[in-house]
Amino acid sequence: MANITSASAETEIDRILRVAEAFSASGERWSMAQLAREAEVSRATLYRRFASRVLVEQALRERGEKSSLRFGSVEDRTLDAVAHFAEAGTLSQISLEEIAQEAQVGIASIYRLFKNREGLLGAFAQKRSPQSILERGFASETSLADILEEIAMALAQQLYIQPPELQRRRAGDFARVEQAGREKLVAFFDLRVRGGELHGVPESLARNFLALMAGHGMLARVEGRPPRTEDVHSAVRLFLRAAANKASQT
Repeated sequence: MANITSASAETEIDRILRVAEAFSASGERWSMAQLAREAEVSRATLYRRFASRVLVEQALRERGEKSSLRFGSVEDRTLDAVAHFAEAGTLSQISLEEIAQEAQVGIASIYRLFKNREGLLGAFAQKRSPQSILERGFASETSLADILEEIAMALAQQLYIQPPELQRRRAGDFARVEQAGREKLVAFFDLRVRGGELHGVPESLARNFLALMAGHGMLARVEGRPPRTEDVHSAVRLFLRAAANKASQT
């Protein structure tokens, strides 16, 4: 009985995967928010079907489709492969050759782009971090709720999936990197406060947001399962309601 899916659900999943395939074939980066919009489903529905982009890619592969691990740039495909193994909790045991195989790229290309394993993990920490999502948020027309959910999930997943070797890789400059991230988050909230979308002190908003999402990430590690998208979704809505209510309290 567990394998029986309703016809409507199958149609919904097929539509999501068709849109994902079209994005992948274009070679451009895409977000879960874009996928939900183009597939004409709510973000909650999308995350209920596929908890992350990695799972969308996995579904494409399992159905015999050609995923963005083939059509995207060598760099993106390689970083997608790192994310795949990180979420599976096996990155520390995986070789560069296995990463190349998962990404469907030549091992020589990985060495040319990243030099070595250290360079690859450093690129992953930098380009797939909440900070990189924040950078897009400054220039993006994506709604505040959507961009915050992307940042929130990245924060929670970062705490959950970050393997020990990546933690060691970042140990030397951890304080500097994290401080820069907080400063960007404060600047982001300051922009949204001045635009009237949020109310409150940007520094306080940033601290509360980080504390809320860090809690979800740590809870996921304690429970031994990935952060649940529905939990992150609810937490972001709770945060936004609290930030909006500050207006009536001042």
